[in-house]
Amino acid sequence: SRSPPPPFAPSQQETMGVTFRSGGYLRHVYLGKRTVKDGEACAVWNDRGEHREVVGPRRIWMYNSTVRFLARHKAEAHQYLRVRHRDGRVQHVYGPASMYENPAWHDGIEVRDGVSLQSESDCIVVYGAGGTKRAPTERTSEKASPEKVAATTGGDRERRVVRGPALFLPSVGETVHQFTWSGISDSALVKGSRTFEVLETGKNRVWTVTLPVTTSNLDTFSAVLCFRYQIESLERILEAGDPIERMFAALRADGQALGGGLSGEEVCVGGEEGALKLLSGLSSFPSLVSAAGEVGVALEAVSVTEVIHSDESKRRAKSEQRLAANLRSEKAEKEKNRELYDIDLEDRRKRIEREAELRRQEADATAKLEEETHAAKEAAAERRLGLERKEAEVRKKMKEEEDAMVVQFLVSLKDMGVDMTEFMCTAGGMKVGAAVLSRAAALSKSTGKQKPDESTKREKSEVFPAPIAW
Repeated sequence: SRSPPPPFAPSQQETMGVTFRSGGYLRHVYLGKRTVKDGEACAVWNDRGEHREVVGPRRIWMYNSTVRFLARHKAEAHQYLRVRHRDGRVQHVYGPASMYENPAWHDGIEVRDGVSLQSESDCIVVYGAGGTKRAPTERTSEKASPEKVAATTGGDRERRVVRGPALFLPSVGETVHQFTWSGISDSALVKGSRTFEVLETGKNRVWTVTLPVTTSNLDTFSAVLCFRYQIESLERILEAGDPIERMFAALRADGQALGGGLSGEEVCVGGEEGALKLLSGLSSFPSLVSAAGEVGVALEAVSVTEVIHSDESKRRAKSEQRLAANLRSEKAEKEKNRELYDIDLEDRRKRIEREAELRRQEADATAKLEEETHAAKEAAAERRLGLERKEAEVRKKMKEEEDAMVVQFLVSLKDMGVDMTEFMCTAGGMKVGAAVLSRAAALSKSTGKQKPDESTKREKSEVFPAPIAW
């Protein structure tokens, strides 16, 4: 019996709207209609129990019928649909594809992902019925190289390997092998902690494991080892089932053998060089190399990435480190004090040199300033003397020109036969000569009656002074 469909949202029950209805929509319609939108599908059973599937876009009329909208399943390019029909058939529909799950035809539809093989070193183990042909729609890369590993004894199932790069989509009846290996956590084996389908068989694979080692004096430490390996036989890997479990057991046996030849002092005192040298060769792990070969793994190299000491070793190392740190601190303190003293001496020397240099520069600046001041004073005195000399010459020349003008004027009058005494005593002569005689400062000075220029300008009608007696 099938379980009832999940409840549908009220908004989807009441109105068609733009929401796509799916398998949760189930109604009994006495008389009515339904619109099946493009992208929807439904199954309708009439009152006689007859079934029909309607794919939108359509509008259907129903009388006393049951309608159920169908859930849509979609597979993208890297997926496929696993369809379980009600008649017992199983069908794989490879994407991109979509299909409606009709309860009248299907028991269920699942969307499953294909297996992606990224490189040539990736491979999967596929089990299938003998003689089963792959569906024409199954897609693998052209570079994929299916190869038969071994056929099981009895039965008609066979086992084969598909290598990448490819996208593997299984046919009906094919299953991909699930590898279940143990993991390692804190130096302990955790069985079945790793489950995967794609096995990487390329070179330079790395297996990192922490190996506990007990020394001859019962001191313990752990070494983090990195083994570089390559899978050389897939057949032996499959037969072993869990190769990590067998390899880790062999590694623990090698660790016990190695610890018997070491002491805690050899590991702690003088650094870790001895332990690193001992653990950095495959010859130190004979049991592991043998077990790895039996399960189809070829070990190529080993390296030690870290050595973890026990608590006692750590306490002893910490004590030594504190002692060394104290010595380094005292040494650093003395060196620091010596450096500070040297720096102080250097600062004093530089300060004295700077003060002497400043005094020397100050003396040079003072002397230079005095020279420049003296030169400036001499130049100013020279300029002042030259200016006074020029002013004296100008005044002398102006006096000479004034006297010459007065003399020339008087001489001209005399040459014209004018009686100078009479002329100068007349009102007309005084009026004619007043303008010229007023510009002659020498005549004005000789009369002793020179007037200021401002009074001359204000009193234009002033009487010309008494003429000079010739």
